[in-house]
Amino acid sequence: MRNIILLIFTWLCAFPAVAQVDVEVVPLLPADTFAIYQDRQKALIAQQQGDLKEESRYYDQIAFIYWEHNLFEKAAEWYKKSLILNGKLDNLSGMSMINSNLGILYNDMHQYETAYGYFKQTLSYRKMMKDDISMISTLIHMSVVLNNLQRFDESIGVLNEALTLARELNDIEQMTSCYGMLSETYEKAKQPDKAYEYFGYYRSFHEEMRSEKEQAAKKKLSETNLQLKLLEMEKENQDLQLRLANRELINKEEELYNTRSENESLYRKYTRAELEKNLLEKDNLLKESILERQRSEQQQQQLSIIFLSTLLVIILMALLIFIRLYRMKNKMNILLKERNQLIIKQKEEIESQKINLTDSINYALRIQNAALKKNREIDMRSMLDDFFIFFKPAAIVSGDFYWFSQTDKKLVLVAADCTGHGVPGAFMSLIGMNLLNHIVEGDGIFMPDEILLKVNYAIVEMLDQKNNNNFDGMDAAVVTLDFEKKQIYFAGAYRPLLICADDEIILVKGNMASVGGSQELFNYIGKFDLKTFEMKPSMRFYLFSDGFCDQPNENFKRIGSKQFHKMLSQISKQPMQEQYAAVNKFFDNWKQGADQVDDVMVLGFSLKQSI
Repeated sequence: MRNIILLIFTWLCAFPAVAQVDVEVVPLLPADTFAIYQDRQKALIAQQQGDLKEESRYYDQIAFIYWEHNLFEKAAEWYKKSLILNGKLDNLSGMSMINSNLGILYNDMHQYETAYGYFKQTLSYRKMMKDDISMISTLIHMSVVLNNLQRFDESIGVLNEALTLARELNDIEQMTSCYGMLSETYEKAKQPDKAYEYFGYYRSFHEEMRSEKEQAAKKKLSETNLQLKLLEMEKENQDLQLRLANRELINKEEELYNTRSENESLYRKYTRAELEKNLLEKDNLLKESILERQRSEQQQQQLSIIFLSTLLVIILMALLIFIRLYRMKNKMNILLKERNQLIIKQKEEIESQKINLTDSINYALRIQNAALKKNREIDMRSMLDDFFIFFKPAAIVSGDFYWFSQTDKKLVLVAADCTGHGVPGAFMSLIGMNLLNHIVEGDGIFMPDEILLKVNYAIVEMLDQKNNNNFDGMDAAVVTLDFEKKQIYFAGAYRPLLICADDEIILVKGNMASVGGSQELFNYIGKFDLKTFEMKPSMRFYLFSDGFCDQPNENFKRIGSKQFHKMLSQISKQPMQEQYAAVNKFFDNWKQGADQVDDVMVLGFSLKQSI
């Protein structure tokens, strides 16, 4: 076992993220100082022009120069300035990168708690961007910091989350890194058996990855050799063509020489026979004129015969072609008619199928509306000051749903976002509403954390998710208003609660785990957190799915959480129906020509002046 652990530590030397060494400051050269001065001047010009993006870019360049010289404090100072500007620009990618750099800097300075905070912020941004590759890298950085803090159980948890993402992407290299980090962490946590087990996984994936790289290198070498052989063959072919051309040129020169010799010989003969030829020409001239006239007459007769024969052949050929084309046209007309009949029949079948499918979806819509109607019929105004429901499915039916339950002293409100949208999401929404009816109204459970826990176990059991690959579930936010105790209780599964009170905006986040589906994250947290607030007059509450924030415009820019929260805070003091109109107008103006990408739901409600 000691030999195995020594082997693991030998392998870990290859991990630059794990190594922690103190470094000496590298003095700034005059060129570095001048570069920093230039970047500061350019940043000042960008600031005067109001170009926050350019100003941020120059701050990043300054921070990088300091970082190269191991001046970590100065580098962190300039990165923080850039981070503020990226926050104003709502640039998720920029904020993600800078938070990651700050996490690495503070880890190098051994300020591990601060480094961990920056990496957690990086992870939240990359989850919003759904950048799985970058999320894996961030989770590995977080595990390094947690190992330095000797919080090994948490480190193992984030590494398992990174391993899950790597498996989903089938990224062999990232899976190898995760197995290696898990082996190191289990060894530090004094669990050598686990360390050995995960080292075995690492070694298997590492050998597979090395084998793939060797095969790729051999393939590339083979292709290179083949290209060299083709080049050599092409060169030999060119040399052969050149030799053939030279040979042909020599032959042409010999032919030209022989022709010149023959012409000279003929010229000498011509000079001797020229006199004889002139005499004979006069005698033959009369004979030739007679023969020429006879030949002309014969040619005229032959031409007349040829013309008439050709004309007759052309007429016959044209007649045959016409008959053939006529027959082909009739045949094509028959085929075209048969094909048109087939197309009409197929069109009728498709239209019939479309009508049947649309009827089925509309019937599903009536079922879903019937389930939602029960919630709309609850007289919540007997307990609330006012409320609105902004509900906009992406298709005919929705994977988002809302659910209410009322007793004499309690009011339960649920906003849920099921896996997918359209018909699959609608089925999950009906399952969710049915489970809530049984758990809250049947079993009398009103605490939000207990409601989410019961729904989670019920979905896993109902869909037999422990024994199959079904990972359907839902994100949900549950609020219970207890008017007798003057308390507000909240629990969330990936969904938050937004509260506006006394000109203050409070975003209450839920747990980072869904209800139903994959249980890895839920098993890690073990339960849903219950959060309690004291009721205050005129408090305004908002529950919502992620469809509003994820909606892009024509330029593919999302609304985003920050802009959505700001819009709600600006309209929160208006009457609820005016808020509904404002939310609807904002969404339509933003979307314009773009397609709606997901179901959208926003619930708003307010407490009465006298509670």
